[in-house]
Amino acid sequence: MLPELVDTSTMQGVFGCFLLWTVFYFLVHAFNYSQTPEWNCRIVTLFHGILVTFLCFYSAVVSGPWPFDYIAQKNTPFHNQIMIISLGYFLFDFFWCLYMGAETVVMRAHHAVSVLSFAYALYYNLCGSEITAVIGASEFTNPLVQLRWFVKQRGRLHGTLAVLLDFSLLCAFWGSRLIVGTAFHIKVQTNPNLHLFARLGGNAFYIISVVFGVGMLKYVVNRYFLKRRNHVEE
Repeated sequence: MLPELVDTSTMQGVFGCFLLWTVFYFLVHAFNYSQTPEWNCRIVTLFHGILVTFLCFYSAVVSGPWPFDYIAQKNTPFHNQIMIISLGYFLFDFFWCLYMGAETVVMRAHHAVSVLSFAYALYYNLCGSEITAVIGASEFTNPLVQLRWFVKQRGRLHGTLAVLLDFSLLCAFWGSRLIVGTAFHIKVQTNPNLHLFARLGGNAFYIISVVFGVGMLKYVVNRYFLKRRNHVEE
Protein backbone atom coordinates (compact mmCIF):
# COMPACT_ATOMS: atom_id res chain seq x y z
CA MET A 1 0.00 0.00 0.00
CA LEU A 2 1.35 3.39 -0.94
CA PRO A 3 1.76 5.87 1.91
CA GLU A 4 -0.33 8.96 2.12
CA LEU A 5 1.63 12.10 1.52
CA VAL A 6 2.76 13.86 4.65
CA ASP A 7 1.36 17.35 4.52
CA THR A 8 3.59 20.30 5.21
CA SER A 9 1.73 21.11 8.44
CA THR A 10 2.91 17.81 9.94
CA MET A 11 6.55 18.49 9.04
CA GLN A 12 6.24 22.05 10.26
CA GLY A 13 4.69 20.77 13.49
CA VAL A 14 7.56 18.35 14.10
CA PHE A 15 10.17 20.99 13.37
CA GLY A 16 8.29 23.53 15.51
CA CYS A 17 8.09 21.12 18.45
CA PHE A 18 11.77 20.29 18.07
CA LEU A 19 12.56 24.01 18.29
CA LEU A 20 10.22 24.48 21.27
CA TRP A 21 11.84 21.64 23.24
CA THR A 22 15.29 22.99 22.35
CA VAL A 23 14.38 26.54 23.41
CA PHE A 24 12.80 25.19 26.59
CA TYR A 25 16.06 23.40 27.41
CA PHE A 26 18.14 26.56 26.90
CA LEU A 27 15.70 28.57 29.02
CA VAL A 28 15.94 26.01 31.83
CA HIS A 29 19.72 26.06 31.47
CA ALA A 30 19.79 29.87 31.57
CA PHE A 31 17.67 30.11 34.73
CA ASN A 32 19.31 27.09 36.36
CA TYR A 33 22.89 27.72 35.23
CA SER A 34 24.38 26.42 38.48
CA GLN A 35 23.36 22.88 37.51
CA THR A 36 24.94 20.62 34.90
CA PRO A 37 23.59 20.32 31.34
CA GLU A 38 22.39 16.79 32.13
CA TRP A 39 20.45 18.00 35.18
CA ASN A 40 18.67 20.63 33.08
CA CYS A 41 18.05 18.21 30.22
CA ARG A 42 16.42 15.82 32.69
CA ILE A 43 14.08 18.61 33.79
CA VAL A 44 12.93 18.87 30.18
CA THR A 45 12.61 15.07 30.05
CA LEU A 46 10.54 15.10 33.26
CA PHE A 47 8.19 17.71 31.81
CA HIS A 48 7.80 15.73 28.57
CA GLY A 49 7.11 12.53 30.49
CA ILE A 50 4.31 14.11 32.55
CA LEU A 51 2.75 15.88 29.55
CA VAL A 52 2.79 12.89 27.19
CA THR A 53 1.60 10.44 29.85
CA PHE A 54 -1.45 12.61 30.42
CA LEU A 55 -2.11 13.06 26.68
CA CYS A 56 -1.76 9.33 25.92
CA PHE A 57 -3.99 8.37 28.86
CA TYR A 58 -6.62 10.85 27.69
CA SER A 59 -6.38 9.55 24.14
CA ALA A 60 -6.78 5.89 25.14
CA VAL A 61 -9.31 6.16 27.97
CA VAL A 62 -11.33 9.33 27.41
CA SER A 63 -11.39 10.32 23.74
CA GLY A 64 -10.69 6.84 22.35
CA PRO A 65 -10.28 4.59 20.53
CA TRP A 66 -9.19 1.93 23.03
CA PRO A 67 -5.76 0.68 21.82
CA PHE A 68 -6.49 -3.03 22.39
CA ASP A 69 -9.43 -2.77 19.96
CA TYR A 70 -7.93 -0.40 17.38
CA ILE A 71 -4.83 -1.97 15.82
CA ALA A 72 -3.25 -1.30 12.42
CA GLN A 73 -5.84 1.39 11.76
CA LYS A 74 -5.60 4.99 10.59
CA ASN A 75 -4.48 7.61 13.06
CA THR A 76 -6.88 10.03 14.65
CA PRO A 77 -5.92 13.73 14.61
CA PHE A 78 -5.20 13.47 18.34
CA HIS A 79 -2.80 10.55 17.76
CA ASN A 80 -0.91 12.68 15.26
CA GLN A 81 -0.75 15.65 17.61
CA ILE A 82 0.71 13.51 20.40
CA MET A 83 3.27 11.94 18.07
CA ILE A 84 4.31 15.32 16.65
CA ILE A 85 4.95 16.63 20.18
CA SER A 86 6.92 13.53 21.17
CA LEU A 87 8.85 13.25 17.90
CA GLY A 88 10.02 16.84 18.37
CA TYR A 89 11.17 15.97 21.88
CA PHE A 90 12.94 12.73 20.93
CA LEU A 91 14.78 14.49 18.10
CA PHE A 92 15.97 17.11 20.57
CA ASP A 93 17.02 14.53 23.16
CA PHE A 94 18.66 12.23 20.62
CA PHE A 95 20.81 15.05 19.24
CA TRP A 96 21.57 16.23 22.78
CA CYS A 97 22.80 12.73 23.71
CA LEU A 98 24.97 12.55 20.60
CA TYR A 99 26.43 16.01 21.20
CA MET A 100 27.11 15.42 24.89
CA GLY A 101 28.20 11.80 24.48
CA ALA A 102 25.65 10.86 27.13
CA GLU A 103 23.45 7.79 27.76
CA THR A 104 24.03 4.12 27.09
CA VAL A 105 23.81 2.26 23.80
CA VAL A 106 20.48 0.76 24.89
CA MET A 107 19.02 4.20 25.63
CA ARG A 108 20.22 5.54 22.28
CA ALA A 109 18.62 2.54 20.60
CA HIS A 110 15.40 3.32 22.49
CA HIS A 111 15.47 6.88 21.14
CA ALA A 112 16.25 5.72 17.59
CA VAL A 113 13.37 3.20 17.62
CA SER A 114 11.03 5.87 19.00
CA VAL A 115 11.99 8.39 16.30
CA LEU A 116 11.60 5.82 13.50
CA SER A 117 8.26 4.62 14.90
CA PHE A 118 6.83 8.13 15.08
CA ALA A 119 8.10 8.93 11.59
CA TYR A 120 6.58 5.71 10.22
CA ALA A 121 3.20 6.32 11.85
CA LEU A 122 3.02 9.92 10.67
CA TYR A 123 4.19 9.06 7.15
CA TYR A 124 1.78 6.16 6.63
CA ASN A 125 -0.95 7.61 8.88
CA LEU A 126 -1.18 4.21 10.57
CA CYS A 127 -0.61 2.61 13.98
CA GLY A 128 -0.99 5.83 15.96
CA SER A 129 -3.14 4.01 18.49
CA GLU A 130 -0.46 1.40 19.21
CA ILE A 131 2.42 3.85 19.26
CA THR A 132 0.73 6.37 21.58
CA ALA A 133 -0.24 3.50 23.90
CA VAL A 134 3.36 2.25 24.01
CA ILE A 135 4.88 5.70 24.46
CA GLY A 136 2.31 6.48 27.15
CA ALA A 137 3.27 3.36 29.09
CA SER A 138 6.94 4.19 28.58
CA GLU A 139 6.67 7.80 29.70
CA PHE A 140 4.50 6.82 32.67
CA THR A 141 7.64 5.59 34.45
CA ASN A 142 9.85 8.44 33.24
CA PRO A 143 9.11 10.89 36.09
CA LEU A 144 10.18 8.24 38.60
CA VAL A 145 13.40 7.66 36.64
CA GLN A 146 14.22 11.36 36.71
CA LEU A 147 13.30 11.85 40.38
CA ARG A 148 15.47 8.89 41.31
CA TRP A 149 18.37 10.41 39.37
CA PHE A 150 17.92 13.79 41.11
CA VAL A 151 17.90 12.07 44.51
CA LYS A 152 21.07 10.18 43.60
CA GLN A 153 22.81 13.39 42.54
CA ARG A 154 21.94 14.92 45.91
CA GLY A 155 23.70 12.04 47.64
CA ARG A 156 20.52 10.69 49.22
CA LEU A 157 20.58 7.25 47.67
CA HIS A 158 20.31 5.39 50.99
CA GLY A 159 17.37 7.21 52.56
CA THR A 160 13.70 6.29 52.77
CA LEU A 161 12.85 8.34 49.68
CA ALA A 162 15.43 6.48 47.60
CA VAL A 163 14.05 3.11 48.71
CA LEU A 164 10.51 4.23 47.90
CA LEU A 165 11.57 5.43 44.46
CA ASP A 166 13.45 2.21 43.70
CA PHE A 167 10.50 -0.05 44.48
CA SER A 168 7.94 2.32 42.94
CA LEU A 169 9.93 2.43 39.71
CA LEU A 170 10.34 -1.35 39.63
CA CYS A 171 6.63 -1.97 40.19
CA ALA A 172 5.50 0.74 37.76
CA PHE A 173 7.90 -0.39 35.04
CA TRP A 174 7.09 -4.10 35.30
CA GLY A 175 3.38 -3.39 35.66
CA SER A 176 3.02 -1.04 32.71
CA ARG A 177 5.68 -2.28 30.28
CA LEU A 178 6.20 -5.95 31.06
CA ILE A 179 2.80 -7.17 32.31
CA VAL A 180 0.23 -4.99 30.56
CA GLY A 181 2.86 -4.32 27.91
CA THR A 182 3.32 -8.03 27.17
CA ALA A 183 -0.43 -8.55 26.78
CA PHE A 184 -0.60 -5.57 24.43
CA HIS A 185 2.48 -6.70 22.52
CA ILE A 186 0.94 -10.13 21.87
CA LYS A 187 -2.35 -8.54 20.83
CA VAL A 188 -0.59 -6.25 18.34
CA GLN A 189 1.84 -8.82 16.96
CA THR A 190 -0.89 -11.37 16.27
CA ASN A 191 -2.92 -8.89 14.23
CA PRO A 192 -2.72 -10.04 10.57
CA ASN A 193 -3.05 -6.50 9.20
CA LEU A 194 0.08 -5.16 10.90
CA HIS A 195 2.78 -3.96 8.50
CA LEU A 196 6.20 -5.59 8.62
CA PHE A 197 7.98 -2.40 9.71
CA ALA A 198 5.48 -1.86 12.53
CA ARG A 199 5.93 -5.50 13.57
CA LEU A 200 9.71 -5.15 13.65
CA GLY A 201 9.54 -1.83 15.50
CA GLY A 202 7.19 -3.28 18.11
CA ASN A 203 9.51 -6.22 18.70
CA ALA A 204 12.54 -3.92 18.99
CA PHE A 205 10.81 -1.71 21.53
CA TYR A 206 9.63 -4.72 23.53
CA ILE A 207 13.15 -6.20 23.64
CA ILE A 208 14.51 -2.87 24.87
CA SER A 209 11.84 -2.82 27.59
CA VAL A 210 12.80 -6.34 28.67
CA VAL A 211 16.49 -5.32 28.88
CA PHE A 212 15.60 -2.31 31.04
CA GLY A 213 13.22 -4.35 33.20
CA VAL A 214 15.73 -7.12 33.88
CA GLY A 215 18.38 -4.53 34.71
CA MET A 216 16.06 -2.86 37.24
CA LEU A 217 15.16 -6.20 38.82
CA LYS A 218 18.82 -7.19 39.15
CA TYR A 219 19.61 -3.82 40.73
CA VAL A 220 16.87 -4.14 43.36
CA VAL A 221 17.70 -7.77 44.14
CA ASN A 222 21.42 -7.02 44.48
CA ARG A 223 20.92 -3.96 46.61
CA TYR A 224 18.09 -4.92 48.93
CA PHE A 225 18.12 -8.71 49.08
CA LEU A 226 21.71 -9.75 48.39
CA LYS A 227 23.05 -6.59 50.07
CA ARG A 228 25.57 -5.86 47.35
CA ARG A 229 26.09 -2.16 47.78
CA ASN A 230 29.23 -1.87 45.71
CA HIS A 231 27.43 -2.44 42.41
CA VAL A 232 27.44 0.16 39.68
CA GLU A 233 24.49 2.53 40.05
CA GLU A 234 22.19 2.79 37.04
